[in-house]
Amino acid sequence: VPVSTAKAEPAKPALTPEEVKAKAKELR
Repeated sequence: VPVSTAKAEPAKPALTPEEVKAKAKELR
């Protein structure tokens, strides 16, 4: 599994889909 995918889909349920997308944008 690519690291980018792991970060884009964190296993922590505390993060909402919107927060995940926000972090994904920061990684880009």
